[in-house]
Amino acid sequence: MATIHREIPLHAATEQVWDKIADLGRVHAMMSFLTDASVDGDRRTCGLAMGGQLSELVLSVDDERRRLAYAIVESPFGLEFHSASMTVAATDAGSALVWTTDVKPDGAAEQVAGLIDSELDNIAAFLNS
Repeated sequence: MATIHREIPLHAATEQVWDKIADLGRVHAMMSFLTDASVDGDRRTCGLAMGGQLSELVLSVDDERRRLAYAIVESPFGLEFHSASMTVAATDAGSALVWTTDVKPDGAAEQVAGLIDSELDNIAAFLNS
């Protein structure tokens, strides 16, 4: 299994950033490849700009640790496994989003990392606003 780890420095306060991350139905506001999102219990469904959708199982929304964990359970990406967490940490400059993703097969890591990397500026702009 391959692991992708990204840390995004932010100038916004941790509480402000966490409120946006924890708002499960607004994930599409920070990622340009998503067109919409709906939440039903522990399931989140996101529309994809390229067409189709992905279905996620929300594993944890931990306000105390400011940590969101989720797994993609259906997508057009052909992944055997996907699990990720986003944690908001306080820093001297404001905060940071720590995003760790595990994917299988290992060969999918390059494609998933590329998608994540292409969204880092959008994510930072949304979380800093």
